Amino acid sequence: MELLELDLPDYRGLRDFALDLTDSLHASQHPVTVLIGRNGAGKSRALHALVEIFGNLRLGKGTDFAFRLCYELRGNVVTVAQSAGGRSAVVRASNGFREFRVRKADWFGYLPDHLFGYQAIYASPWDSVFQQHVESDVESLRHENGLAGFELRPLIQSRVDQLPLILLALVPQWAEKFGPFVAKTAGVHKIANADLVIRRPKWATSRYLRDRGWPPYWGLVGATLELFERIASIGRFGSIPDSVSPGRYTDFRISIAGQDVDAFCSLFDSDLSMFAALERLQSIGMLTAHVQLSTIGGATLSPADLSAGEQQLLTVLGLLRLQRGGESLFLLDEPAAHFHPDWSQRWYESVREMLDDGQQSHFITATHDPTLVANVPREQIRIVRKTASGRTVAHVPETDPRGRSVGGLLTSELYGLQSQLDQHTQHLIDRQYELLPLADQDPDARAELEQLTSALDDLGFATDRRDHTVSLFLAELARRRRDLIAAAGSGILPDSHEIAEMVRLLFDERFSRGL
Repeated sequence: MELLELDLPDYRGLRDFALDLTDSLHASQHPVTVLIGRNGAGKSRALHALVEIFGNLRLGKGTDFAFRLCYELRGNVVTVAQSAGGRSAVVRASNGFREFRVRKADWFGYLPDHLFGYQAIYASPWDSVFQQHVESDVESLRHENGLAGFELRPLIQSRVDQLPLILLALVPQWAEKFGPFVAKTAGVHKIANADLVIRRPKWATSRYLRDRGWPPYWGLVGATLELFERIASIGRFGSIPDSVSPGRYTDFRISIAGQDVDAFCSLFDSDLSMFAALERLQSIGMLTAHVQLSTIGGATLSPADLSAGEQQLLTVLGLLRLQRGGESLFLLDEPAAHFHPDWSQRWYESVREMLDDGQQSHFITATHDPTLVANVPREQIRIVRKTASGRTVAHVPETDPRGRSVGGLLTSELYGLQSQLDQHTQHLIDRQYELLPLADQDPDARAELEQLTSALDDLGFATDRRDHTVSLFLAELARRRRDLIAAAGSGILPDSHEIAEMVRLLFDERFSRGL
């Protein structure tokens, strides 16, 4: 799965928005896209739009806004378009030989395997879209259809409370990439034990069960019933009610000792189906997981004892490992919200490491963190901003983050800060530049300049020893730069070409003809 284009004529404040990723990759890169820009530019809303589009397509519904998107999936180039809100979407595909319209009954075969969404804040506009897919599981259980099978839900909202399930499901491949990564990142060696508490679903009231003769497992059928019966039949996981037990209990516990973890995992077709089963039960309120981890130092802790950053990183990358080989879309809003700069700096390479053995999923993240951006190739970055006319544009930066310091990124076009310095110090320097041309003729200006120079010396800026001609040149350059920014009316730095031309003209004007 690789997203190529997204067009949104009018979506929740995004006007004429076009995200073009067709030239974002080289042969040596993985599909990772980083969106940056000022608050309110529209980075998160672009991610929300993708969740709404794919969420509604999975439900066979249209959206309330027009859109067009294009992506590569399983050897096809797929285009999905909806001309206006409320209309039906049109899905077309091209396999290199012919282009054809996809019937609505066949849409699922031309959609990403899964869409994962992670957002650092606790509530998001996309919550309701994910919830619609959770509610479909509740309806399956309520109408006694059961869950036909334990496949991963097509839309998954990534949450740190899924981490115990992710760690448990990944036990069969713990010795591969993920286990060493967990050990290096969080010092965790293995899973010591686990308890899964299964609770009676809310809709299975006492009256409901009494009228049905108190059936085992509260009358559940399908894959859910089969799973519980298999667990009970093994007899290694504690006192679990079997199919002949009356269903008057409100919960039961599945206890998995360290030596039984492998036996429990063997009950499932794969680690992905195991996670799918447990996550679906957790999301509808039937399951609570308690997992104990063994650290390299011999201590035990729960996933909740890990730092917020550790939980966040292991959840997202664990989900990536679980669906390895699939073609999915990961949408992450502020993935480094709880990271130390060291982790932010390693985020891009960590994702590449988990993608490195045939993964075909596309990561799209929105962030404000320059430390994360510092390692991302220029082609994989899009700066999102609003134009003076109100349009929202996303363009490739001219500046390549690689080879620059984090401070250099802050004052480049990527972040547009006017200075790397704190505001207090920068104010002293700006005032010094204002006073420099006046000091020779004005005693008051000269006295204030001396005070400012002394204050800057105390902060480590020994500007009083700078050549007077150079000081005047820099003062005039700073003034013209401020005028250029003010004239732009946006507070965004002029691009590097404008600055270079301004320096050239000023140098010619002042030095060639003498100051």
